[in-house]
Amino acid sequence: MVLGTIALMAEPFYVRVNGNKDYAAENTGEQDFQGRTQYAAYNVALAAGDKVTCYDEGSGAAWNIPVIDQYGAYRNFSVGSDAIVCQTAGTYDMYIKMKYQDDMWYIEESNGGGGGGGDTKTYSNAAPERSTDVMFQAFYWDSYQDRGYGRTKWIDLNDGQAEEIGQWFDLVWLPPMSKSTGGTGYHPVQYSSLDGDWGTKSRLAALISTLHQNGARVVADIVINHAASSIGWCTFAKQNFGSYGSFEPTAAWICKTDEMNTDSKAGDCRGKATGGNDDGENWDGARDWDHTNAQVRAMFKAYLQWLRNDIHIDGFRYDFCKGFHNSHINEYNTASGPYFSVMEYWDGNVNTLQSHLNDANWNTCTFDFATKYTAFNEGIASGNYGKLKGAGLLGAGKGRYAVTFLDSHDSFQRDDNEFCGKNNSMKYPGKIQQCYAYMLSMPGIPCVFYPHWVKFKAQLKPMINARYKTGVHSESAVSDEAGNGYYKATITGTNGEIRVLIGPNSGYATTPAGYTKAVTGDGYGVYYKLNSPRGDKNQNRHPQGIEEVGIQPSAVRGEKFIENGQLYIRCGEQVFDIFGHKVK
Repeated sequence: MVLGTIALMAEPFYVRVNGNKDYAAENTGEQDFQGRTQYAAYNVALAAGDKVTCYDEGSGAAWNIPVIDQYGAYRNFSVGSDAIVCQTAGTYDMYIKMKYQDDMWYIEESNGGGGGGGDTKTYSNAAPERSTDVMFQAFYWDSYQDRGYGRTKWIDLNDGQAEEIGQWFDLVWLPPMSKSTGGTGYHPVQYSSLDGDWGTKSRLAALISTLHQNGARVVADIVINHAASSIGWCTFAKQNFGSYGSFEPTAAWICKTDEMNTDSKAGDCRGKATGGNDDGENWDGARDWDHTNAQVRAMFKAYLQWLRNDIHIDGFRYDFCKGFHNSHINEYNTASGPYFSVMEYWDGNVNTLQSHLNDANWNTCTFDFATKYTAFNEGIASGNYGKLKGAGLLGAGKGRYAVTFLDSHDSFQRDDNEFCGKNNSMKYPGKIQQCYAYMLSMPGIPCVFYPHWVKFKAQLKPMINARYKTGVHSESAVSDEAGNGYYKATITGTNGEIRVLIGPNSGYATTPAGYTKAVTGDGYGVYYKLNSPRGDKNQNRHPQGIEEVGIQPSAVRGEKFIENGQLYIRCGEQVFDIFGHKVK
């Protein structure tokens, strides 16, 4: 049944193709400027001649909207008497814009998952070699509310922050995206639903798109050790990952060592967990998946493939990796091919970290808790600067696999493992900056924590910029020394060196000969020297910045040359990069 133009304001709606194939259209949560409610269906695959209508599942009615907004990909469609007709085959994002007697379509060519952009390459190893990436944790505990350093829901990050974040950071770690029991999201209920306390799927898609447009890759927080049931203790939500498969988990997919079998509060579910033994540590707050079960592993492979290819996620942060054998990480990464992944294996022993990297076939990075505890919590916090020399995975020569960090959502203001002790780290701003001076100068992939970015942005930007200009990377060579009240290091990049001086006796306030000051502060100094000129990181990653400086690349004429893999244009004594920024 196809009706004339009416406004059936009752969800759910679908984009229907040729009367028999439906694409779910989700409420974007925003009206257009003329007050229309908007519903979006992403990645609608159409062939030339396909007919498209709207379908209301509640009433069982389909109808034609004979108006197409004259922007986007409207030229690829024509309006028929009973449907709009695709004239050019392709994949489209289709918006149903509804207002009483004033419905219309808005159509644009899709770039994947509604998330926009992204890296579609499949990588054979999720620990990138000689990585120059700097990572950013774009949330803190329960920051879907303002907990003192600003709110970080998808809409908050996208409206006014994502552009700057994308300019300064290469990897942006977002909190768990899936529908959960609420809060920060570490007890997922339905992996395939991306609506939760952080915002809707459409808001997430917009944020991912903005980050990609500004040069950043997006890292999703992956919670696959455990999940919350949808009803009681043993009824689990169906997981629908589109073309990658649908799954209906049961209590047989839960480890038999789970509390479901022993806790009296499990009620009628008690004793129904019939999976294998847990191949890691137990998490008693939710139900533990049996990763020895091939169906469980198939579900998570589908989940990660769906995130990569439909939602345009570039990398993964695996939560609570003590909970399952880390060989599964290698299996999941091999199936989904992310650019990057990092394990959260919470242990300060460098040999333990290396052992679990080996379990994962070295196909991931891991958070370098050994450097956090040794160099920061025990070293800088107490003024024992000798602890910085040879610390953690960096000292073991495993910088490629190390993600260094100072605090995270888990430790910050919640845990005694916080830098300087629980509820203390922000009381020592000089020491926080000393830690970042070390971390942003050294090998590994450094991760900046959201509250620290909010508080110390002016100091962190020059450190990131020095790292970028000099080409310091995750496997850079370090020459260092330490003694009473000082730590001094020279770190060699592909385009120069960083000289970092930390501690009251390091001479941190004096610029070393041949170096340029990046930034100095309370007990630290970061200096750099370059082999060849290079523009600032935020400029080179943001082509829109050309308008801000008033120079168009097409207006730059001169001799083109390549230096350290970068293309430059020489005009007399001036040198410009390919975006028109003056670098010399």
